[in-house]
Amino acid sequence: MKKLLPLTRLSTASEATVHPPPMSKGAFMNRSAKLPDYHRQCWTGETDVINSTNFAGQQMLAMQWAEDGTEYALIFLGKISAGFESLDCAKNAARDFAISVLTDMTAAISKSV
Repeated sequence: MKKLLPLTRLSTASEATVHPPPMSKGAFMNRSAKLPDYHRQCWTGETDVINSTNFAGQQMLAMQWAEDGTEYALIFLGKISAGFESLDCAKNAARDFAISVLTDMTAAISKSV
């Protein structure tokens, strides 16, 4: 019978490593080959009311906050930042908001130990 590992522990270090998709053959030999842009955010959504993307593997929403369309907000990991004039303004602030939320969460973890 196969022994199951606890959910809180990985069995090997290689299981914890995230590998990017393979590049075309010889890409590292050619210095002019362009590397994939893993840091670019791709926003999805069919309307100008709500769009979503992922930061640190977690979904962030940029959405209309006021019914009359005068205010937009970002929602990430239960935190909200509102007061943006447009959906594009909210999306432009998303990276900094994600960093702020993750920094606050990191500080909360280190204080609790």
